[in-house]
Amino acid sequence: RPQSSTQMEVERAKLKERDPVSNAYRIRDLEEKLNVRAQELAQRVLEEDLKGIDTEPEDVPLVLLHPHKDPEFASFLPDLRRLKKNSGRNAAPISAVQNKMNDRVHELAREMITEGRNSLDSEPEGVPLGYLPLDTDKQFGELEKKLYALQAAPRRNDGAIANLRERLNDRAHELAKEKIQGDRGFLEPEPEGIPLSDLPLDSDEKFHKMETERAKLKENPAKNADAIARMEKDLNDRVHEMAKELKEEVRAFLNTTSYGISKELLPLDKDRNFQGMEQQLRKLGRNSRQNAAAIESLREMLQDRADELGLQMLRGDRPKYLEPEYDGVEPVDVPVDDDKVFTELELERAIVKAKDPQSITDKIEELEGKLRDRFHELAKERIRRDRLFLDSEPEGIPLESVPLNDDADFRRLEGQLRKLSR
Repeated sequence: RPQSSTQMEVERAKLKERDPVSNAYRIRDLEEKLNVRAQELAQRVLEEDLKGIDTEPEDVPLVLLHPHKDPEFASFLPDLRRLKKNSGRNAAPISAVQNKMNDRVHELAREMITEGRNSLDSEPEGVPLGYLPLDTDKQFGELEKKLYALQAAPRRNDGAIANLRERLNDRAHELAKEKIQGDRGFLEPEPEGIPLSDLPLDSDEKFHKMETERAKLKENPAKNADAIARMEKDLNDRVHEMAKELKEEVRAFLNTTSYGISKELLPLDKDRNFQGMEQQLRKLGRNSRQNAAAIESLREMLQDRADELGLQMLRGDRPKYLEPEYDGVEPVDVPVDDDKVFTELELERAIVKAKDPQSITDKIEELEGKLRDRFHELAKERIRRDRLFLDSEPEGIPLESVPLNDDADFRRLEGQLRKLSR
């Protein structure tokens, strides 16, 4: 049967009195045992102090808080120990003291949580930690609880602790991204006709900086309403800039001109066929190596469509400003496409109209008048050439004196001849 503390103290005293020198070893052995016993008794007192106190305040193990070392917590202990000497009689005052002690350990736990989070990035993705829902996020909370459990374990696993801290930091970054990206409803869904999903919003430094600032402003939406509105306008402006930049990048392969009209003036954004193919090209571009052949084929189709649009701009309006016929000659019977004067005027008209069709109607009308005049000149030249086979003096009358243009039958036959010669 092991000796009690009192028995060991009595034996130690006797040994010291009889012969402290010869009994030195036994005295030292008893002193060590008394020290161990004193520590055991003290530990019991500490454990007794903590009965009735939350074992995991704020999910933090109580043992990590070392409450006895906290001056405020320790200040409650003398009263608690005194009251517990008659616990039956002092149940109410004991409960009151323990409530104060519980309040304090919760404060200590919150302080520890704050201190522990100081090891995380202070502004993940540019968002202050305080703006993130760390206290309510289930995944973050579970990781944090695992961290505390490892820290409270008798054998500390530094590698596992470091791994958990890294995972907590990663989760903080995920929450920051969710906070920033989860509220983009104010953005136009298709700036410049390009879906937001095709734009590099998350990697654009300028956009990210503004979006982070907006997230901060949204913490007090009433106070910052005007600033938020301005920021949202700036963000929409930026997505338009990004969309334009993406268009330029995707369209870099196109020829600089189509039928003399620069690609910037082509109605590519308004053409449904071109838009559909371009959207498909952007998707294929996400894996350009794997889709190289499909990309090349689609680029050829886009170039063909751009050329078609250029041709439409150049020649599509001819029926609007050229007569169906002049002196019986239709535009199709005149080599306008090979005539330098006509084609230069036609190209100038197409460019002028594309740049500003509303404010320069006078210039367009002037050019259309010149085009008609040139068509008339070419039509007359065609008539002259068509009649070269005729006798120069039928019945002795010079051909130019014969009223060929006034004779319906002659004009009808001449028209048939031109159609046959097409």
